[in-house]
Amino acid sequence: NHPFVLQQARHAANRLLSDKTLEDAARVTQAYRLALGRLPTEGERQIALKYVKTGSPQEAWAMLY
Repeated sequence: NHPFVLQQARHAANRLLSDKTLEDAARVTQAYRLALGRLPTEGERQIALKYVKTGSPQEAWAMLY
């Protein structure tokens, strides 16, 4: 992806991670609302939750975007 897109994804991920009151499932829901304007399906939610547990949290959340 273009560096600008990656930079924006990292900013969005940092915004999600900065809210310490949210659990990962709520973060996935928020990410879908912000990026796609809809809620994730249950299958999408499970895949996303599994994915964000890999590697560094900030990079995993950025790549989810």
